[in-house]
Amino acid sequence: IGLNPLLIDRAYDVMNQALCGSLYAKSAIDMALWDIAGKVYGARICDLLGGAVREQVPSYYAIGLTSPEKAVEIARQKQAQGFRRLQLKVGGRELEEDIATVRKVSEVLGNGTVLAVDANRGLLPRDAIQLSHACREQRFVLEQPCQTYEQCLAVRQHINHPLYLDEVIEDLNTLLRAISDNAADGFGMKQSRVGGISQMRTIRDVCASAGLPMTSDDSWGGDLVASACLQLGATMQPNLCDGVWIAAPYIDGHYDQDNGISIEQGQLSLPAGPGLGIEPGIGDDEKALISFG
Repeated sequence: IGLNPLLIDRAYDVMNQALCGSLYAKSAIDMALWDIAGKVYGARICDLLGGAVREQVPSYYAIGLTSPEKAVEIARQKQAQGFRRLQLKVGGRELEEDIATVRKVSEVLGNGTVLAVDANRGLLPRDAIQLSHACREQRFVLEQPCQTYEQCLAVRQHINHPLYLDEVIEDLNTLLRAISDNAADGFGMKQSRVGGISQMRTIRDVCASAGLPMTSDDSWGGDLVASACLQLGATMQPNLCDGVWIAAPYIDGHYDQDNGISIEQGQLSLPAGPGLGIEPGIGDDEKALISFG
């Protein structure tokens, strides 16, 4: 389209002028531009974003909606594998089972392991409040309990736990609104959802200024988006980074067999190469290639 790929902000302006929204699509282009810039300048994306404050960043594991007994088994297993932050899914079933699961998992958390109870918008406001009250003795963060921003804001006034917002924070504007409204104690941020590395860079800085922690997560994907999330997470101060969630534990294989992003003892290590540090092993596989224009 006749643009210099190194002028990333300019390219983003052109995308916004051509099409409102569609942030998931824009995030892929944005990620590619940052990768190009890193390769041209011979630098990792984290260095272009201000520099890594550490070479390893903690990940966290999400325990799916399951029975209390199974959740306890997974919690023990993942702590033994080095994870020090666990996310426990609730919602969409009998509230009593959610309460029992939270209590049982909390009993097996070791020193230094933190818990996020994530409803993914699956609780009624009434049930979110009851869950927090019933589990007032358990220490956790309640993440995105209800469907709407307004519901979460109302619930926040009546619960005993810190509240994080996730799905309702779709862009920088909704983040600024949440901070202005004192609507959250932190945020679960998906890089693809908000529009890519460029937008996450701004969100990182705004959250740091407000003293609010956040995650740097992918929205399911392979090594490319995992590296993008890790590159951003590595630039965050440790007390403001609640971890980098990637899909690697739930899927098989890597695009880059040598530098693919994987979790070791609960930690993610930055790739050494420039840009994303990932070289997809596509080769001549035409099924993996698509051209436009």
